[in-house]
Amino acid sequence: MKYLRLDGENQMVSDIQMNNHKLVGLANAVRRTNGVGLKVLDEAVNLLMVQTNESLERMEGALAVINERIVTNTETDEPKETI
Repeated sequence: MKYLRLDGENQMVSDIQMNNHKLVGLANAVRRTNGVGLKVLDEAVNLLMVQTNESLERMEGALAVINERIVTNTETDEPKETI
């Protein structure tokens, strides 16, 4: 039977069955391949949501400006851009 050494000399070669136990006390991730705790993940998702909402608000503002510049010609009902 092989054992996973605590000093890191050997590596895992298969999955670990944890029988519904949790990983606790994860350090902050240093590399993209590191595991993260739920708090860090929640913070990242919340930040992404805020940035996405801000981007959507800027796009809505830009569309409002574009729509203000489009005037309908009442005789032909065709959109006409004004400058």
